[in-house]
Amino acid sequence: MKTLILYHTRFGATELCARRLADYIGSEASIQRLSEANQVSIDSAEAIILGASVDKGHLIRPMAEFLAKNPDLGVNRPLGLFLCHGEPDGLSLLKRCYPPVILARARVAEAVGGYLDLRKVPRMLRFLLAIIGVKKSYDRLDNAALKRLAEAFK
Repeated sequence: MKTLILYHTRFGATELCARRLADYIGSEASIQRLSEANQVSIDSAEAIILGASVDKGHLIRPMAEFLAKNPDLGVNRPLGLFLCHGEPDGLSLLKRCYPPVILARARVAEAVGGYLDLRKVPRMLRFLLAIIGVKKSYDRLDNAALKRLAEAFK
């Protein structure tokens, strides 16, 4: 099944997840940054997986805007969702971030953990992260969750 993994990333974690997911799915998967997506690539996909991160407790704005403009996404083809996050309870965060109608249409939705490379974060944000105790880069991605998502699209 030709699967398009459509993602938005701010500091690279969601892109890393999209690439891993494409590797797990295999040759039928392609990845595309949301800002580079066009209607042709979206319409030609047999299945779509959306990946985004969290910004201040909400789905990152470009993905939220995309979903608002595409309310019928997942009606006529399989839909998958993943969310990158740094929270302890990722599943409840995923359920809060994605619109309920989109969640209901998803074949599978996974909270895939977080990854932060402080070298990619602007200085001011690094300063704010240090204030709340984040002083080191980390990789807490849940590869098992990515593999579960991939299995649903093979």
